[in-house]
Amino acid sequence: LASFMGRVRYDYQGKYLANISVRSDGSSRLAKGNQWATFFSGGLAWRISEEPFMKDISWISNLKLRYAYGTVGNQAIDPYSTLAGLGSYGYQFGEGGKGIYAYRPDKLVNKKLGWEITNTNNIGLDFGLFGDILSGSIEVYKKMTNDLLMDRAIPPITGFSKVLSNMGQLQNTGFELTLNANIMRRKNFEWSATGNFSLNRRKIKHLYGNMKNILDADGNIIGQVEDDDITNKWFIGEDPDRIWDYVGDGVWQQDEAEEAAKYGCQPGDFKYLDFNENGKLDQDDKKHQKYTTPRFRWTFRNNFQLFNDLDISFMLYSLWGHYGSYADAANNNFDASISCGYDQPYWTPENPINDYARIGSKNLGTHYVNKSFIRLDNITVSYRLPQKWTKVVGIQDLRFNASIHNVAVFAPHYDGWDPESNSPMGRTFNFGINFTL
Repeated sequence: LASFMGRVRYDYQGKYLANISVRSDGSSRLAKGNQWATFFSGGLAWRISEEPFMKDISWISNLKLRYAYGTVGNQAIDPYSTLAGLGSYGYQFGEGGKGIYAYRPDKLVNKKLGWEITNTNNIGLDFGLFGDILSGSIEVYKKMTNDLLMDRAIPPITGFSKVLSNMGQLQNTGFELTLNANIMRRKNFEWSATGNFSLNRRKIKHLYGNMKNILDADGNIIGQVEDDDITNKWFIGEDPDRIWDYVGDGVWQQDEAEEAAKYGCQPGDFKYLDFNENGKLDQDDKKHQKYTTPRFRWTFRNNFQLFNDLDISFMLYSLWGHYGSYADAANNNFDASISCGYDQPYWTPENPINDYARIGSKNLGTHYVNKSFIRLDNITVSYRLPQKWTKVVGIQDLRFNASIHNVAVFAPHYDGWDPESNSPMGRTFNFGINFTL
């Protein structure tokens, strides 16, 4: 990777600020002829609090309005992705024949692979109130990414299942709020806190440019629209992380045995809606549903200081509004007669629950659950012995530290392993002593 950059900054009386930069980047990971790209960025800022008309507004200690626009490039692909390669595969000739290894091409070459480029518009407001007792920032942004570096599924008749390509256009819009507060300052007690709230919304604006006809009730062509990529579950106008699948409708119950049998199921299996009522689940029964990425994120950290010697802090954070597959609820991914990952419910005629299937069930679709959670991430305590005690034994400074990580998790809609890691997640205890002689 080679880069060249130039930057110009301008500051007029600390009130009007400008910043312009241009950079040229080259990457050997990309195809020849597309390895170099030039990116521009610029920003303007106005320190409103420095204006004469703000001098009499004493409760505003800082107010700064800013705008930025810029382009950045991404070349985060594996080295040699634009070159052909060979992979070894085992073959056996005839019944009981000798197995040998042979080599054949293992990937399809894209000789036009270039930079993924993102254009960003950002408006922000920095503020400080009441002598910076409360400060923070508000950000609103819009990002448009073009020529994304992604694996595109292709027909198996080509001999390959995918090819790395530049394709499509993805839009990100978002909002972020950060607050810092010096809540209390007393002689022997201080309390400060920091919070952050953010959300991001994504939308596919463009894919390959393949057009399909729009037909009226009589079959006449009345227009065209860009086609979706159903194989990759990418749809124009939708978030790529939006679930497109069969719609779950609980569990087949005893009085639905005859209806369940039409789909090869029985009471205790998960039920999915057959929208076209053709007696089978097919592509026409898949619908857009929830999202696999959080709709909102927030963090909240508190710091306390007592008598200048004892420091206590803790942090909470949350990912909220997202869904994920929960295969364990089907009770069929292990030998349930002798083992289980952990104690969990299961359907029986005497326990006709609607969110867990019977042991060894048949699951025609994917069972999704709400994985929203709030985590008490850590608690830290630090105590510094007064110097009048430590100097007696020749120690200038002595501090004891203790912390707990992954203290607790609140996930009201999820009963599996950790909702963030999808696996068991340990609780960590740390103890330490720092001293200076």
